[in-house]
Amino acid sequence: MVIHEDNVSRSYKSGDQVSDVISTFSFGGGYSNKIGSKSQLILSGYVTYSDHQEYSDLDHVAIFLGFSVTHQPGTGYGAYWIGLSSNATVLHYDNSDAREGVFYNLDLNLNRRLATRAVGRVGYRYLDMVHDEKSETEKSIMRRLIR
Repeated sequence: MVIHEDNVSRSYKSGDQVSDVISTFSFGGGYSNKIGSKSQLILSGYVTYSDHQEYSDLDHVAIFLGFSVTHQPGTGYGAYWIGLSSNATVLHYDNSDAREGVFYNLDLNLNRRLATRAVGRVGYRYLDMVHDEKSETEKSIMRRLIR
């Protein structure tokens, strides 16, 4: 995939915004399995390489592994369902050590159909970026970047 990103710097100030053409190549797969008649398990993983035409310090490899489990205790149109998903993405940059680390995502949710085209959802989501072997300054820079 080739895209034109008009705000690579992720800045809210128009004077600091820069654009670039980014080529992304991904390879991955997944596995889905029904567990009885009320649950489902999904496992997935992929590797992505992103190449920036002008800002090559942002070139990176991302390795993603994740799972998702959904359980619906009751049957019928109005039955609720519970979801749990978790994933981790390892980020490796050629020339930007401050951005490297592991991005974790955990999501627990309770869902119920409200109408034909509306679903209610309540849940908890935890996101964290872990920086092994990084100084506190590098960690604080990365935390600001993912917010």
